[in-house]
Amino acid sequence: MGIFDWFRRPLIADQAALVEFLGSRAAFLAQKSIFDYVRGRSGPYFTQMLKEKAFIAGVEEARWRNFPFGISIVAEMLHGVLLPEAREPAPLAHALRERALDAFDRYPVPEMLGSEYWMEQRAA
Repeated sequence: MGIFDWFRRPLIADQAALVEFLGSRAAFLAQKSIFDYVRGRSGPYFTQMLKEKAFIAGVEEARWRNFPFGISIVAEMLHGVLLPEAREPAPLAHALRERALDAFDRYPVPEMLGSEYWMEQRAA
């Protein structure tokens, strides 16, 4: 699946679907980036690493640390795709920002990061 296929399926018909789209694509982007990097660095030892508790904990923390960036990236890409169709760019940007925050707020504060870090990321 190419990156532009993300915007071709499924149809985003309402705000709830947009929030789901942003959250699911951000989670996918964060996880895929981490696993691809680790797979490239570890080579043939990748499957062994998946059995290590410390590795699993590190991956979990990395996922949550990268999730806010993933939402930002997906929202910016969606803005770029929708901008030619928008009558006015400012309301589009505001609406996407609000839906991105809704997607962010769907998840509880990750214990390993703490609420202070999580709220800083939300504000950013």
